[in-house]
Amino acid sequence: MKFLIILGLLLPLVTFSKVPTLVPKPALPVEFSYLVESIQQYPLPDNEKENLLKVLKKLDKLFAQMTKEEVFFLLKSEIYKELLNKPKLTQQSQLYDKKILRKLAELIDTKIESYHQFAKWIIIANYSDLKQIFDSPYFNTFIVEKKGIGLKNPNAAMIGKKLNLVLPWYEDIINQNPEEFHEMLKPIMMGLLEKITSKIEYLLEYSRFEKPQVALDDNLKYFEIKMPTPKESQKDPLANLDLPEGKSEEAVKDQWQPRNEPMEPNPNYVAPENLPVPSNDW
Repeated sequence: MKFLIILGLLLPLVTFSKVPTLVPKPALPVEFSYLVESIQQYPLPDNEKENLLKVLKKLDKLFAQMTKEEVFFLLKSEIYKELLNKPKLTQQSQLYDKKILRKLAELIDTKIESYHQFAKWIIIANYSDLKQIFDSPYFNTFIVEKKGIGLKNPNAAMIGKKLNLVLPWYEDIINQNPEEFHEMLKPIMMGLLEKITSKIEYLLEYSRFEKPQVALDDNLKYFEIKMPTPKESQKDPLANLDLPEGKSEEAVKDQWQPRNEPMEPNPNYVAPENLPVPSNDW
C-alpha cells in the first residue's frame, strides 16, 4: 500500500507535454512575439500543440522568402487591422468620461500580472490610447459638437473615430475577468495566425517574379526551439511532509522504499473465527 501511495505522488511529477514551443527572435515585431508566446501558453491538447507548431514552422519558411521590412510591416498591419475591427458599441456616450481611466488604471495596478503577454499589451495600449484621446485639446470640442450641431470640426470627428475603435476593447477588459478575457482572445489569436499565413502565401504567389531559394531543412531563421521540461520533476514529494518526531528525512524515505524481503508474521495476530461469505464469485 505504501508503494502505491508514493507512486501516486510521483506520477504527476513526470507527466508533461513533449511538444516543444517556438520563441520568436528579436527580428520580429514585439506584437507578433507576444501573440506567439501567449497562444502557446493555452492548455491545448498535444495534437493541437503539434498543429500550432507546424503553422509556426511554416511561417518561418514564408518569412525567409520576404525582406525583413516586408515581414515587419505585414505582421504589424495585420495584427492592428484585426484588433481594431471590433464592432462599435451601440451605446457608448456614457463612456465619454475621463473617469473611466481610473478603472483601467486600477485594473492595471492590481491585476495586470494575471494576464498573458498579448493581453497585457492590449490592456496597456488601450489605456494609453484613451489617455491620449482624453488629453487631446479637441476632446471638449468633440463633446460640445456631439451634443449639439454634430461633428463639424475635423479634429473632433477624428476623436469620435478613435473612440469607436478603442471603447469596445475597454468594455471587454473591464467587464471580463482574466480567464474570460483570455478565452475571448484565443480564437482571435488563432485566426490571426491563419490570416497572416494566407496573406503571405498570396503575396508570394502573385507579387514575385522570381521566388528566392529557401533551404528545405529544419533550421529556423525567425524562431528558436525551446524543449519542454518537467517543471516539477526536481521537487521531492516528501519535502513538505511533517516528519515524525525524532525521524530524519532519510529514515522516512528509506521506510517508503519497496523491498523484496519476506514479511515477518505479526506475533499478535489472531485469526477470525468466522470468515465473510463470498458473493458474486468474490
